[in-house]
Amino acid sequence: MNLADALSGHAKLEGIQWLLLSATTRRALRSQLRALLSAPATLGPCHLRRARFKPGRKLRAYYDALIHIEGTEGYRARPVAVTWSLDGGQDWGTGEDDLAEIQAEAIRRGVAAPFRELTAGLPEWGMQIQVSPLDPGFPQLVRLSDPRYVRDMLAAAYAAADASQDRPRPDGYAVTPVSYHPGQRHVLRYDPLGATKAGTVFAKPYTGEGGARAFRVARHAADWLAEHGEGVTASTPCITCRRRWSARFHPMTSRRKSARSRGRPATTSPLCCRRWARRWTRSSTAHENCTSNYPRNHQPSLTGTSNANTCGPPLVGPR
Repeated sequence: MNLADALSGHAKLEGIQWLLLSATTRRALRSQLRALLSAPATLGPCHLRRARFKPGRKLRAYYDALIHIEGTEGYRARPVAVTWSLDGGQDWGTGEDDLAEIQAEAIRRGVAAPFRELTAGLPEWGMQIQVSPLDPGFPQLVRLSDPRYVRDMLAAAYAAADASQDRPRPDGYAVTPVSYHPGQRHVLRYDPLGATKAGTVFAKPYTGEGGARAFRVARHAADWLAEHGEGVTASTPCITCRRRWSARFHPMTSRRKSARSRGRPATTSPLCCRRWARRWTRSSTAHENCTSNYPRNHQPSLTGTSNANTCGPPLVGPR
């Protein structure tokens, strides 16, 4: 087996499994990740979360790399995206100067640590590695991953949204990446620190005008489901920041059942919302049935696409 055979699609599932699970490719990946780390941080197991294959073009895999930092207990998960392509080129969609500027900002804000760099390439394997929060397509992801920036941003946004309410002000926020898909989409979780009763906030960055429209549609859908959803609710967007194209959401609060849709209605009519609610219920039930036998932190990704997705939590373990 070689890279061309695997990526052409002629080897079918065997080729994908060779790239994702063979000892040779795992050693190559782990070697690159170790080289990006600063001492004394050490690389632990890497959990394969999702893979997407485009025959004849590329295979992209998403991992949670577990990092141990000296003086702390356990591991911290760091999202990593790995792409294998036939040309082996780094298709960043931006110039090298812009990429260097984004990495420099991540280091300056302290969100790159314990990594010295957030990208690496291995041309002989056609491999390109990106470490969160690097994404030239979403340069705002770096500052949205900075707890100090998040604290000031949310305080200002809440004050501008409703100055009449005296909201609790957390001492800060713990930032956790929920979804890291460079060039496509990202979701961040902000958990308040301190003794305040402020709720958890989810943030999703956008590019262009899509964020404002998604905000309006999500609000309309949440309001409609609150009245007609019969126990199914949607996360209600609380604020949006148009200048940075980022919509931020409160957690779901259904008393009976909450579900999330992978799509969104093409319109905001009641009929479309009803269809959306039915899809939510079906997808939630399917997810519960398919993942009930997996540990909570090791559930497979159910994407509803025809692309190759992982059916469990394979590990790229220490070697």
